Amino acid sequence: MASLILDPNCLDDYLAALAEDPWDSLEAAATTALEDIINELVARWTRLKLIAGNESTHTITLEDRQPNWENPALLSRTP
Repeated sequence: MASLILDPNCLDDYLAALAEDPWDSLEAAATTALEDIINELVARWTRLKLIAGNESTHTITLEDRQPNWENPALLSRTP
């Protein structure tokens, strides 16, 4: 089975379009983005971090893992 890698330009375009939409909250935007990403990609592990920086910085980090997937070495290296 071949591994496919997401073209970073596609993700940039998607996130730019996401940023143009009005959202009730950063949490709503992050949840929508994560759902869209995991619906298109079948990744073992996905972490999404969105940062909004208007008057104050607001950060949301969401994560999705496949059942029974563990990789302590990888996860220990991520902030």
